[in-house]
Amino acid sequence: MKERISGKEEEEEQEGKFDQLKRKVLAPKYLLLLCVFSLFMMSPVSAADNETATMDLSSMTSLIDQVADLMPSFGDLAIAVVPILFIFIIIGFVTGLLDGLLDMIRSVLK
Repeated sequence: MKERISGKEEEEEQEGKFDQLKRKVLAPKYLLLLCVFSLFMMSPVSAADNETATMDLSSMTSLIDQVADLMPSFGDLAIAVVPILFIFIIIGFVTGLLDGLLDMIRSVLK
């Protein structure tokens, strides 16, 4: 006579079958994904081996000049914002300290 499998053993058997199915289905997909990304990584390297390949950097110099012109304004902005941040930090510290003191006094008077 066949023994009856308990519900827990049956669930474990189903999970085992599901894991095997996942491995059979997902393993080729992961392998394909690995191959595709490997090819993407190899293509810049193979392009770098070409001795005739050159890059025109003249447009980059104008872009770098424009970014460099913006830097002083970012520095001025940071210099203007830092004192305001310090003021907010000090106000937050003082109000938190006073709030803690008031909570302590309230808890003692209860």
